[in-house]
Amino acid sequence: MKKKLALWLALCLCAGIGGSACGTPSQGNSESSLIESASSSTSEETLDENQRTIITAYEEYYEVDTENGDYAYILQYYGKFDSGAIVALMSSSDEMYLEVVWEETIAGYDFSYGNSNRIQVLYGMHFYTLSQAYALGYLTEDDVFEVVKIRCEDTPNPEEALQWALKRRTVLNAIETTYPDAGKASIRVFYGLFNSGAIVAMLDAENYDFMDVEWTETVGDKEFKYSDSNQILVLYENAFYSLTEAYDKKYISEYDLGDIYFTHYNHHYLIYENYSEFSFALTWNTYGVSSYDSQTGVLIKRNDVENVEECTAIYPLTEEQKRKVFEYFRTVNFDAFPDEYEPCENMSVPCITLVLTIRYGDKVKTITANCVNYDYIGKNPSAQTFLDTCKMLQEMLEGTDAWKDLPDYPYYYD
Repeated sequence: MKKKLALWLALCLCAGIGGSACGTPSQGNSESSLIESASSSTSEETLDENQRTIITAYEEYYEVDTENGDYAYILQYYGKFDSGAIVALMSSSDEMYLEVVWEETIAGYDFSYGNSNRIQVLYGMHFYTLSQAYALGYLTEDDVFEVVKIRCEDTPNPEEALQWALKRRTVLNAIETTYPDAGKASIRVFYGLFNSGAIVAMLDAENYDFMDVEWTETVGDKEFKYSDSNQILVLYENAFYSLTEAYDKKYISEYDLGDIYFTHYNHHYLIYENYSEFSFALTWNTYGVSSYDSQTGVLIKRNDVENVEECTAIYPLTEEQKRKVFEYFRTVNFDAFPDEYEPCENMSVPCITLVLTIRYGDKVKTITANCVNYDYIGKNPSAQTFLDTCKMLQEMLEGTDAWKDLPDYPYYYD
């Protein structure tokens, strides 16, 4: 079984099998990088204007120490899209790597990574992950598919890899055809395509409310634990079966079941299902003087002035904003973050206080960072995700007319 699992991982990273969106990102300083160091004269000749733009922006945004010889470079370039977003798998000579296998799912496609590198999307003057950019509407489903195709081209068998990616779309089309009242479907976890032709996935449907109940499905000698009423489904010859049914009918072999079991317990799938049960609150700015709560709509620009009411407005989010924020939060497991957090390496004074509260049903998670630098640069990828999330919400709120109509007061600090 160990040999089989090792093979599965290799396929997942190299050929798009098991949910990968075609291809594995190179290691930080690998010779297989599509574009080598931007500091070398030879690579400069191969870079177009957009590639130079994202390299320069990356160095500035992540404070790459170019004065001491460090530099950013592109591992794989995906292009500039209609929204103006520039997309590339980026790295830098001073970056530290976590040797982990992890995935993110965007528009029904799984993107597997072999280390802490990730695809970067430059939109405006800000960097986003691929998941974030798609959730915020900076990339369309067609754009994501273009990224998928380029990643497939960098695999040993591009045509086969692309076909595996497209099988994921087959599942989504089948669920929407078989259950037309379910609404828009999405893949929560993709377990793969197996020798019998069976496609195995855990799916979400827009109009289906999953019960928050823990239960176990026993298949063969394996126990599959679930945290809600959703379960693994098997698509075989245009019909859906439970995992138990498919196994009993021999559509899934004992060998296949081992692979599915491995994937099930090594995939952090999304925890939010219904955006109507979701709300958030954010405190930000110097010493936390600004705040917003999407549950009440109360927006406070300054809480350190004599008349706080003058700096307070009621701003309910639009349905579009709610859904975009909800889809964004589905891409990050904030439960894994500590309640008291120090996301920055070196702290400045004065500094920003960030308090992010996420509510879903009766579950509440609050993350407090009492001293954040104004550059919003995190000390590691997880810290950067937290800071990017807070900054995204801050920019959304500060861009509203409700915020702009509130009076401005000067800041005075000791």
